[in-house]
Parts: sequence; C-alpha cells; structure tokens
Amino acid sequence: MHSYFSQRGAVAFLAFIVLYKLGDAFAGSLMTPFLLSGLHYTAAEVGVVNKVIGLWLTIAGALAGGALMFGLGMWRALLLFGVLQAVSNLGFWWLAAGGKGAFGGLLLPALDWGFVEITAPTPVDGALLAAVAFENLSGGMGTAAHVAFQMSLCQQRFSATQYALLSAFGAVGRVWVGPMAGVMAESIGWPGFFLLSTGLAMPALLMLPWLRRAIEALDASPPGTVPD
Repeated sequence: MHSYFSQRGAVAFLAFIVLYKLGDAFAGSLMTPFLLSGLHYTAAEVGVVNKVIGLWLTIAGALAGGALMFGLGMWRALLLFGVLQAVSNLGFWWLAAGGKGAFGGLLLPALDWGFVEITAPTPVDGALLAAVAFENLSGGMGTAAHVAFQMSLCQQRFSATQYALLSAFGAVGRVWVGPMAGVMAESIGWPGFFLLSTGLAMPALLMLPWLRRAIEALDASPPGTVPD
C-alpha cells in the first residue's frame, strides 16, 4: 500500500477511480425495479433484453473499447467512453419521461446459439432495446478503459496487491449508491433519478482535463512501471 501512495497523484487517481463509474452504477442499481415496476415491462421482456442481450452487449462493448484504446490512447478513451456512459443514462430518462413504445416493437424468435438462448418467442419494445443496447455497449467500453487505467497504476513488483486495492476503491461507488438510490427514486421520481445519475458522471469527466498529463505519462510508460 505504501508503494502505491508514494506515487505522485496517488490520491487524485483514487478519487477518479471511485467517481468514473459512479453515474453508471447509480443508474444500474435500480434498473430491474424501474423496468418492471416503473414502466411495467413483462418479466420475460426484461429478462431477455436486460439480462441476456444486455450481458453480451456489455462483453462486446468491452472488447470494442479495448480495441479502440490502441488508437485513442488511454486519456481520450477515458474521456470518450465516460461521455458515452453518461449520455446512455439519458436513454432511460427518455423511457421514464414517455419514450416507451416510441420505436414500436418486434418479436424476438426462440433461438439457441450456445452463448445466447431465448427459449420462447418474446415481444420486445424497440425503445427498451435501443436504451439497453446503448447503455451496455457504452458501459462495457467504460469498464475496459477503467480497468486498463487501474492496471497502468500498478507497479510490477506489487501488481496483485495494488490492483486489489484499486479494484476495492472502484467498487466503493457501487456499494455506496445502493441504499441511496432507492430513496432518491422515491423522492424525485424516475425521470429525475436518471437525470441525477447523469449528473453523477460529471465529476470524473471534469477531473480528466486536470489529470491529462499524468494519464498520458502513464500511457507512455513501459508496462509494470509508473512514472514518478
């Protein structure tokens, strides 16, 4: 632990790690209750779109994010994917504000591709599918950049210990927002809740210009080393 905190900017990096996925975690903490109780989608529809399709879109987003980082560099990737994460929460604000049904619907046929299985034909709202697709793709991209940033902070000799520490700090937001999210949704309603989740993504994005030189120095350093 001392080896990590002896690095320049260690505290600022930790704050950024906590904040980067905060808005995403806040919105996601109540996603299932929102879709089932707030918008009255069926359990089958939510299960297929949010759990089955959403899971694989998150994986696709992470793979795409990792590939795009090679061209963008870490700082630009963190900025671009962070903006996309924030904007994706507005898709659920739009659903809550009356967007349900705006794109019509479609019937997903039963299928079994080995990695994706739908046991029976399932009607799906096009607006729900669009919002979930955008959120999961952008969230996967943001996760790829977030993990890469944490790994870049780890010194080779202490990589396992330091990555465990940074991952624990990265989970603080998810743990902290859970109890508060339900209270806020009850107090301000679903549209306000998703606007708030978008706002919670802003502090990390505002930190990025200030951290740019430090992050670009990390990106330029050999793997397993951290610039002084």
